[in-house]
Order: sequence, then structure tokens, then C-alpha cells
Amino acid sequence: TPMRPLKPLRPPPPDSPRFVSVSLPTGSPRAATMGAHLFRLPTYGRCSEVIQSVHAAPRQPVDGNGMVHYADPAWAAWQVGEDQSSGAVLGVCWHHRAYDLDTVRGDLPLPEYGEAVIEEMVDAGYTAAEYHHLAREVYAALRSFHDAGRRAQAEAQVEGNGSPAPGPTSS
Repeated sequence: TPMRPLKPLRPPPPDSPRFVSVSLPTGSPRAATMGAHLFRLPTYGRCSEVIQSVHAAPRQPVDGNGMVHYADPAWAAWQVGEDQSSGAVLGVCWHHRAYDLDTVRGDLPLPEYGEAVIEEMVDAGYTAAEYHHLAREVYAALRSFHDAGRRAQAEAQVEGNGSPAPGPTSS
């Protein structure tokens, strides 16, 4: 089912590095109706899970000349993996002020959850270019947030004579 409108709207986000606002490119079909998309970056452990899932997805198959062959069965596997990764990033971080996802992760593995999120976004009218744009922007912010947390953890361990400090898990 398509996204469900939130009434009342979610309040504006606090001033926190965990919140990221991403706009769709000008001229994008959903840019005017959806406005800026708000995402909340998850805890460090969940960031690690998402990063690992993205890195486990198949890579786009290219031949020795850098050409993609769309008839190659590996291309279809890559496309599914790309959608699953995008959906996982968006679903885990979704925090739009006016719309919520109906898709609930529950016990779904992250790739299957991501695929369900993309199905919902397509049903709501998003194009592949739109949801991949959002996912790239959110993933970059997620990765930066996670890496900064890992650096802070490493610095705390050095300052604490090498004893483990609470903080993000490794990926």
C-alpha cells in the first residue's frame, strides 16, 4: 500500500547530526508534492548493519570495456540488489514529517525489507531515479555519521589506555 499521511505532522527535528534533510532534484515528479524528505540516522550498531548490507549487495556487472550488458542474468541480480540496498537505507532512516511508510521490518532480513520499502515507494509514485537519489544522499550521511562515531571511539580507547569504550560497533 502507498504511504500514509501523518496527521498531525511530525514536529521539526531537533538540531542533531542524526537528522538529514534531502530534497529531490528540481523537476523531479515528486519534488513539489513531497517537499524535503527528512531522515533520522539510526544508532551506530544499526548503521553498521545497513553498511554491511549495502556492501554485500551484488555489484553492477561490466565487461572488460566497461560496458553493461542488460541481457546478462547478473545485471538483473545487480538491479534487485541495488533496489534492496536503496530501500534498506531509506526504510531504516525514514522520518518524513508528513508521510510514514506502511512497510514494517519486523523479522524481515534487511534486503527483503528494503525490497518491500521500494515496492511501497513505487506504489506511491516514486521513480527509480528519485529513490536512488534519496538513498545515495542518505547513505553518504549515514556513512559519515558512522565513521565519525568510530573515530571518536578509537580516540576514547587511546585516551583510556586501550580499554574498550562504549560507542559504535565496527563494520
